[in-house]
Amino acid sequence: MNQDRRPSLDSTSGGWVIRSFLLALLVHIALLLLLLFSFQSSIVMKSVSIQTPVKAVTLDEQAVQKELARLKQKDQKKLNLQKLQEQKLAQLQRQIKQVQQQRRQEEVKIRSAEKKRLQEEKLVRKAQAQRRKVDQQRRLAEKKRVQELARLKVVKKTQARKKAAAKKRLLAQRKHKAVLKKEAALRKKRLAKKRQQQQRLAAERKRKSREKQQREADLQAQLVAEAKRKAEQRKQLQGAAASALSRLTAAIKQKVENNWVRPVKAGDGMSAEVQLHVGAGGVVLSAKIINSSGDPLFDRSIEAAVKKASPLPFPSDPRYLEFISTFNARFR
Repeated sequence: MNQDRRPSLDSTSGGWVIRSFLLALLVHIALLLLLLFSFQSSIVMKSVSIQTPVKAVTLDEQAVQKELARLKQKDQKKLNLQKLQEQKLAQLQRQIKQVQQQRRQEEVKIRSAEKKRLQEEKLVRKAQAQRRKVDQQRRLAEKKRVQELARLKVVKKTQARKKAAAKKRLLAQRKHKAVLKKEAALRKKRLAKKRQQQQRLAAERKRKSREKQQREADLQAQLVAEAKRKAEQRKQLQGAAASALSRLTAAIKQKVENNWVRPVKAGDGMSAEVQLHVGAGGVVLSAKIINSSGDPLFDRSIEAAVKKASPLPFPSDPRYLEFISTFNARFR
């Protein structure tokens, strides 16, 4: 009940984090737009400067140099201002990235807190179930206690009756002997009943032992049969994979030969055997010469052709890949 009244994480810390992030993002976007507008304005003002008519005036060389220096200093200030604006823009972009990263971190914290809350609720439910179980056990114990008290009460009454009978036996010898004889008969009967019960329990234990042995034997037989069945299925699947690859051998060699640039000096009788390792869809993962032709250039040309021909024709059943992912092929 206390956990139901607890405020949810999404309505407190989660909402505050989202509002803070949106506010910071709006401020940074406004600053970015302001810098861009200032930067463009300075460019426009520079480009629309009014050119005054040039008058033919005789200037001395010192005045010309001074004017050139002033214009150069003015251009340098504009360049420095442009660089400063670019630096501010880059700094603003970095700040935006930091805010985004902080938002992702806060989201991770929120998810973690929610996960923790769910785990706590699960523990509470488990504790409640355990408490109900304990209560049930307590009620059962109380019921047994009441039953035991009732039984003891009956026992006490029986003992009282026996004491009264003993007193009567003391008063009358004949009655006393009759009672003793009766008790002896009862004891004998109880012993016989006890022996029968022990024999019945022994027979029951033997029966359960035989049934357990039979169940274990049946289970072992089932496991052996299942292992044989799986081995047979694997053997059949391996054979099917080999057959499927065999049917595509000619197509594989044909595609490799179509991508093979034979060396000019290669003889007609030259051949090499290559080991291919392929993945799903016939993608060539590696190609390695295992029986060389004796000519390194010839061997390398075969390896290059195999890799160039990827993906190769290959059985479409994904179960076959385990058995035929590595195979050999000879090229002449």
